[in-house]
Amino acid sequence: MSCGPWNQQEEIKLAEFLVASILEKSSGRSDQECLRNYPRDVYFIGNLRPRPDESSDPIMQSQHLREMMIKLAPVAFGAEFLLRTKNEIIETDITVHWACYYRVFPTFAQQCEHQNQSKTSVNTNSDASITSDGNLSRDTEARIHPVMRQEDEIGSDNEETNIQMVEIDSPEVNDSAEDRRSARTSQDSLFIRFRKISCEANGQIILRSNEIGRWQIDSSNLQAAINREITRAQEVAMSDPEHVKVLNNPESKIQVPRTALASEEAYCGFIQSLNVNVIPEWRLEVRSNMLTLGTINSFEQVLSVEFVNTSPIYSDSQIVESFLFDIEASFVFANQEVQPFELELAPQGFRYDRYEWGRGINCAVEFQDDGSPYYTFRTTHAPIYHQMRFVTRTDPPARFVDLSQNPMPSLNNILQAMKRYRQEWDNIRQQYVANNPMWETKYGDEFDQDRMKYEEEINRFVIGCELIRTNPDVRLAFQLTNETFRRGSKTEWRLFQIVFLVSQIPGIAALCCPNSHNIQDREIVDIIYFPTGGGKTEAYLATIIFHCFFDRLRGKAAGVTAWTRFPLRLLTLQQTQRVADVIGMAELVRREQNDERLSGINVDGFAVGYFVGQGGSPNEIINPHYQYSKAEDQVTWSRINDPVARQELKRVVRCPSCRTISVTLDFDETNTRLIHRCSQPDCHFLHGEIPVYIVDNEIYRYLPCVIVGTIDKLAGIGNQRKFALIFGDVDGRCSQHGYFKGRCCQKDCNDANRLQHHLPHGLSGPTLFVQDELHLLKEGLGTFDGHYETFTQKLLREIGQEQTLKIIASSATIEAFERQVNHLYGRSHAHVFPGLGPTLNQSFYAETLTYPQRLYVGLIPHNKTIFNTILELIEFYHRIVLGLQQLPVGSPNPYGGVLRPGTSEWRQLLDYYATSLTYFLSNRELNSIRTDLEGDVVPHLQHDGLPALEIFELTGSTSTNDVSQILEKLECAAPQGSLPDAILATSMVSHGVDIDRFNAMVFYGMPRQNAEYIQASSRVGRSHIGIIFMCLHPVRERDQSHYAYFTKFHEFLGQLVEPVAINRWSKFSINRTLPGLFMGVLLQLIANRSGESNPNRYYKIDFVRGKISDGSIRPEHFIPLLEEAYGVQNATTTGEIAFRNEIHLRVRQYLDWILSPAAGLSFVSDILFPRPMRSLRDVDEAIPIELDSLGSQWTAHAFE
Repeated sequence: MSCGPWNQQEEIKLAEFLVASILEKSSGRSDQECLRNYPRDVYFIGNLRPRPDESSDPIMQSQHLREMMIKLAPVAFGAEFLLRTKNEIIETDITVHWACYYRVFPTFAQQCEHQNQSKTSVNTNSDASITSDGNLSRDTEARIHPVMRQEDEIGSDNEETNIQMVEIDSPEVNDSAEDRRSARTSQDSLFIRFRKISCEANGQIILRSNEIGRWQIDSSNLQAAINREITRAQEVAMSDPEHVKVLNNPESKIQVPRTALASEEAYCGFIQSLNVNVIPEWRLEVRSNMLTLGTINSFEQVLSVEFVNTSPIYSDSQIVESFLFDIEASFVFANQEVQPFELELAPQGFRYDRYEWGRGINCAVEFQDDGSPYYTFRTTHAPIYHQMRFVTRTDPPARFVDLSQNPMPSLNNILQAMKRYRQEWDNIRQQYVANNPMWETKYGDEFDQDRMKYEEEINRFVIGCELIRTNPDVRLAFQLTNETFRRGSKTEWRLFQIVFLVSQIPGIAALCCPNSHNIQDREIVDIIYFPTGGGKTEAYLATIIFHCFFDRLRGKAAGVTAWTRFPLRLLTLQQTQRVADVIGMAELVRREQNDERLSGINVDGFAVGYFVGQGGSPNEIINPHYQYSKAEDQVTWSRINDPVARQELKRVVRCPSCRTISVTLDFDETNTRLIHRCSQPDCHFLHGEIPVYIVDNEIYRYLPCVIVGTIDKLAGIGNQRKFALIFGDVDGRCSQHGYFKGRCCQKDCNDANRLQHHLPHGLSGPTLFVQDELHLLKEGLGTFDGHYETFTQKLLREIGQEQTLKIIASSATIEAFERQVNHLYGRSHAHVFPGLGPTLNQSFYAETLTYPQRLYVGLIPHNKTIFNTILELIEFYHRIVLGLQQLPVGSPNPYGGVLRPGTSEWRQLLDYYATSLTYFLSNRELNSIRTDLEGDVVPHLQHDGLPALEIFELTGSTSTNDVSQILEKLECAAPQGSLPDAILATSMVSHGVDIDRFNAMVFYGMPRQNAEYIQASSRVGRSHIGIIFMCLHPVRERDQSHYAYFTKFHEFLGQLVEPVAINRWSKFSINRTLPGLFMGVLLQLIANRSGESNPNRYYKIDFVRGKISDGSIRPEHFIPLLEEAYGVQNATTTGEIAFRNEIHLRVRQYLDWILSPAAGLSFVSDILFPRPMRSLRDVDEAIPIELDSLGSQWTAHAFE
């Protein structure tokens, strides 16, 4: 972690200051007066509305509205404690803090400004969703009624198709911006000004057990203390000469006539004419109860203490504020042992603490461990979880420079350290047993299993080290890999990275020795499992670079070595630069070698291909003069030939050699190539050409050793015959356009004399697949991908690749990985690396430091919708940071740090916190929030002399070019005086975004999957302490549960990841994938093996129909291949048998369709139903449903 010219304590103090400032503003703690709106409509943390009379309130007689009201605006809070009740008397000392507000007259200046401003002026406060009498406002009730259904959580993971019904706690998303603004604007004639009274009461609750074991509870002492404090507050209010009086009726509104504003004397005269006091009445009632647990231990009882706001409700009064604010309590148990509650649903294991001290009621409970003999607890309405920074170990050191010269001493040091760490396992086991005599019986077997996994890691590392020591080619490839990384920005490996790299060497080296026992390693799917930001990418990149060098040394002079796949477009975009950096550096190292196997004239260089298709780059570039060119080819050609327009396609902005942002995109018309070129005159790349290909057709033509692409490109197997080139099925090379199969891949190249039928030695397909973010391959995407994955493995074998394809995956959130691997890849063996250590906080590879990486703040808004809460959190945050940035030189540090305001270090630190990131579960809420940020928040900031916010979106609908530009901007420090950035994002930002300036995040509700929450929240706090405000939905039971157990939930967060939902035997999935795989057999095998001078004729119905008619194409050419690809050649289960039968039926049906096609069809793919997938994300198109007149009438009556 790099902190800059300050230490971690500076960041901790700043982060805690920012959190405390927002909480104080949101609860009213930092304000002595509340201006422009009623306190109940301003403060949303820790307030209690008055409890209404349910018998006379028609709304409260509706159960679903009553339950929703209690969640939206609680009337009570409190706590429950588990007591061991061996004593007959229990005494609990309780201190309650709260604030109440009374209305005071505004100053003459305030009233003049209020009455002179237009109705559309900017207002600082928020909506009033609950009226003064504690009920839903008429407008809010009307918006909520139509959506009160049983669904609690709606939507799907696909944000582009996530059309949700209106959230019952976010009705604003259906309103216009004008409606929302109107709801937030007070219509009161008298400027609203309330003054706060801070209250504190201390007393005791005494519990006595009678002769039959029943408990009698005496809370009179505490209640009396509360009553005395309320009386004092009333006296303070009434003695204030500025407290509001009325003319006659206490519930009437005060109308300020224009004549009263003629002068300050006239205004004072008007105030003096109001002489009827309005006495505020506040009541806070203590309710206690003792509950018996249904356990065998009769001494355990649960004490429940609630504080209920029973203040009178003035339904029409605009003077009295009956809500109580910023309320909290502390509990001290002096003579009674308090026990923690056991969380029965929490995961079990010897590393985890499943006990929780106290349970909150509309709040959270914190145990105050101050070392005293008493049990002290405190309630909080904003629980904070400190996630300690988890870092990888680097000792013993594995420095690139040492490993590139003489690797064995460093590797031996690491091996000896791994062996010594066995003693740590033994020592910790002894500590567990010493603390719990039953530990061995309960957890001994689990501990032994984890210990054995560590021993397996040692054994694999030993085998890899031995190969480095004894095999010259392995040693050279390893040294060159380290030389490549030595020239990068870092100096050494993290321990888990070097151990993983060395452990992968036996499986790679086995490519030269098919009879080696290490060949079995290639059957294992290795999964790198480490928290986000831990270095997983470098671990598999190291393996890829080693593989590339070793391929050349073993005689593979050309062809793809590794295909790295990402589930999301954004991941591919960011990782392309990282892969290009290391591949580019490896290419420079390769060129410097004297070994002919590496740098010979017939050896292809190292390069990377950006393989994402037309959404991110052109599929192909065709000269529009080509006779069969299309209109879109002309558009692409014009764009490519425009020096400015083509820069939008640039996918690598930083030169891997020069490390400068000096890359431009050139077009070589002669060879039809887009070239990333470094403009630095002393760049080490020949002519500045960076080895990157971003056009699909160029990847087929030049076969870069590493392909970086989205997972859905696998669907190209059924659409592009040229796909076979990636898998090593190559006929030769066109002297102008690169490799070909059957004919030149460049459509406008018709010169057969250019086709040379000789190939570099050992050209073959990829032997390594790397799957990043494995957990995202789920549901439909995972099922479809699983079918294509096993087909790809079969296709490679058919093309002639004898060695098993090695698969490496990575994830920071995964559960039940063995099942997922089996459904995806048909492999029965999977191995997670690194394994867990003997304790939760440490292993051989990593440790937990003593300072936080992220602060998670839990919020449930009271009496305010989550929509308006999000708006205010964003505004509050930026106001606070902007205020810090504008402190003049010489000002004291407001949070007690050592940096001085106004200095360059001060500005540098605050720049890391100047950008806010707000995460949404749906685009609808994002769009509405953006509208109100632009329409309300930004003008309001400007009205107060603060700069506007520059708002950006990162969603599935954001173009690749815009994403690239936004990320490029955010990666650089903001110029002094620039506008602060507010980023609004959906799930597309939850993976692969590594921006050091993302350190403040707001969640609009809890994501539906814990894995998504982990990934998304990990966007902040990568290098600096991150702040995460989790704003939970008040009406969702799941969100309420997360709030009640906020800290425990986050302690167990990594263990609460849901298993990936995937089923390759899903009944109808074969209907979607079989057409594409049928075409895959036709194009990749039958067409490419046919010997036709133009194998592209196999796309056409007429040609294929002739081949079927003459017997050249028969069902048996498809069925056995597809059976093996789907894994049903020896079908036994119901799903397998159904798939096998479907293959037999459909293949014969497809061939019959080709023999008798419908009129007007030309291509085989057009005749298949459904058509072959063009993307693994293809799903059936949504059918629009519209209500007819009867349906409209029914819905109208249903919600009356």
